[in-house]
Amino acid sequence: MPRPLVLRPVLISLLAASLGVFLLNALPAWFDEVLWTGLLAAGAGLWWWGKPGTAAPPKPISLEVALREVEELLERWQEESPNPQAGEQLRQQLAQLQLGPDPSPIQLAVWGRPGVGKTTLVQALAPTYRVWDPPTGSLGSLPPSVDLVLFVGDGDLEEGELNQVRELRATDRRTLVVYNKKDLHLPQQQFLIQQQLCSRLRGLISSADVVATSAAPNPLMVRKYLQGGSIQEFPDYPQPELQSLRERLRRVLTQEEADLRLGRSRRQVARIKGQICQAIIQERRPRALALIDQAQWLPGVAAFVSPLPLLDLLATGAVNIQLVLDLGNLYHQGFSRDQARAITTTIAGVMLKLGVVEVSTQVVTSFLKTNAVTFVAAGAVQGLSAAYLTRLGALGLVAYLEEQPPFPAAHPLSLERLGELVRQSLGPGAWRNLPAFALQGIGRLAREARGSAT
Repeated sequence: MPRPLVLRPVLISLLAASLGVFLLNALPAWFDEVLWTGLLAAGAGLWWWGKPGTAAPPKPISLEVALREVEELLERWQEESPNPQAGEQLRQQLAQLQLGPDPSPIQLAVWGRPGVGKTTLVQALAPTYRVWDPPTGSLGSLPPSVDLVLFVGDGDLEEGELNQVRELRATDRRTLVVYNKKDLHLPQQQFLIQQQLCSRLRGLISSADVVATSAAPNPLMVRKYLQGGSIQEFPDYPQPELQSLRERLRRVLTQEEADLRLGRSRRQVARIKGQICQAIIQERRPRALALIDQAQWLPGVAAFVSPLPLLDLLATGAVNIQLVLDLGNLYHQGFSRDQARAITTTIAGVMLKLGVVEVSTQVVTSFLKTNAVTFVAAGAVQGLSAAYLTRLGALGLVAYLEEQPPFPAAHPLSLERLGELVRQSLGPGAWRNLPAFALQGIGRLAREARGSAT
């Protein structure tokens, strides 16, 4: 959807410039020459007067601090892991990074939406610069070895593109913003667009790193008058306009090589940290599922034999609170009992808003009607629904815990984020496994109920 007129600063500036042209036509020629540049600058700045720039990315921590943090994380994982060889390969990679920066050549990559001229730009820069044109995907697919990214557009950047530039800077990756295909705009428009880009990127990208190019200018039709009065027209292909980009690349690669290599090392450390965190999650998840498998039937049995409303049971039951405490301890969150109670209340509140108790009851009732059941159907519906909803709520909590640092120094609790993840765990796909769960649970509930009665 196109942005409203008031949200198009370049267009507003162009209208201001057009008005200025009309006024200048009524003035002497020398006035035109003196004021033209000032008029353009004023038009570019009117809209953005007083506008805040993009927030600067956080300053990256030093490589030494990053290495020390990851080494501590690795040691704590190895203390917790039942696998004595856990993390040895990653430890070797860390030791290699401590020897010094990766000496391999600085690697460049191009990024941008389709149709902005990335491939043509890569070809035009060769063979002086070898620039990788990665397949379309997420920025997360860029390997740590990519040191400098040419973010290519063909004019003003949309908000999604600005977010991608922010993501590149947040990952400690040097970035140049390339305004390509400038030949598609008039010289006055080129000036305004480049000024606009600098304004929107202020605080994120230096103005010197916003470069205008024409990797493959459109041909100009040349008219040649022949003898006899005939006219011949033919295309004239201008040379690519890449001098400003080549010069900026030369300066960055010669003056900032050490910083580029340091950034690469920090990204490699961050990748190792991510691998350690993922390995910890993979080891903890089976233990979390075992806790859930054990605890989910207890509220099911209570609902099977109790007349309490199901939501009240789920929100206040001591079993659910104990499950939250056990999961918190497994993930080193150390929830207090009050926090555990707030978590169970939040989960129950999400279930109430989504109406999942009714959905669960309908699915279980439909299942029981098609199966021979030798005990009270109403109690079975309550019990199976309580057990399954306990499982789904706990899985939402596990998803929340897996987002947290594996060994947090503090224990902040975001009930809002927890609610979002619980809603996701209660989505349409959550009910596909309920019939199989109910089939498994019928006999289990009966046994547990007889056991608790004796």
